[in-house]
Amino acid sequence: MVKRVFDIIFSSVVIIFLLSWMFPLIAILIKISSRGPILFKQKRSGLDNNEFWCYKFRSMSQNANADKKQATRQD
Repeated sequence: MVKRVFDIIFSSVVIIFLLSWMFPLIAILIKISSRGPILFKQKRSGLDNNEFWCYKFRSMSQNANADKKQATRQD
């Protein structure tokens, strides 16, 4: 019970005080550095092999075959 309470309080503090300013800053830096969307969407397999969409900050060039093609040089 103590660990669960600690986990909730700690994660809330991180979300409020760290991610509240870091997410917009990262989004602005991605938008300034290259064209295209800020977030990258990819299908992943989850619990019991159920598919779900995973959203990540885009750090590579846009690619139509992102679900099928492995990363290459200059990405």
